[in-house]
Formats: sequence, C-alpha cells, structure tokens
Amino acid sequence: MIARYDLAKKPDGKWQSKVGRDILFIERNLDFLKPGGRMAIVLPQGRFNNSSDKNIRDFEVKRRGSDLRGFRD
Repeated sequence: MIARYDLAKKPDGKWQSKVGRDILFIERNLDFLKPGGRMAIVLPQGRFNNSSDKNIRDFEVKRRGSDLRGFRD
C-alpha cells in the first residue's frame, strides 16, 4: 500500500519503513487537486519548518509549482 506514495521513498529511491500519516495525507490530497486548484490544511507548525522535512516541501513545489504559506497566530 505504501508503494502508492512518492513521499514514502527516501532520496536514494528506497522505501521508508515508517511514514507519518500526515505526509501521506498531503500527497493524497495533492492528487485530488485539479490543475490550478488550491488546498488548505492545518498541520503542526514544525511539519514544513523542520530541515528534516525538506523533501516534503521540495515535493510540493516540484509537483504543483506552488508556494507554501505558513500562518502564525
């Protein structure tokens, strides 16, 4: 089942043994978007700010050519 998700791959192309549900949720929702469509979701602040999650940001920008916007309280 995890083979359906590009974000489940490591940068070297091997499959990860564990992937957060929120990461898979992001990818799946991107699949549902029409070209030019928008998506808004609420995630923990660290998800897009952590250096270890750079691959998620890169995936989003590469796949949709979109910008990621973060809102603070």
